[in-house]
Amino acid sequence: MLCNVSRNTFSRVVGEFSRRRLVVLNYRSLTVTEPARLRDG
Repeated sequence: MLCNVSRNTFSRVVGEFSRRRLVVLNYRSLTVTEPARLRDG
């Protein structure tokens, strides 16, 4: 899925998800570790 947001906004949101351990960031990948929690917000 694509979203229309700036790089700064994307980085901030993904950083927050990473801090909450909903995703894992690697060099060229993003792994969703908690899909149910991510859907719930």
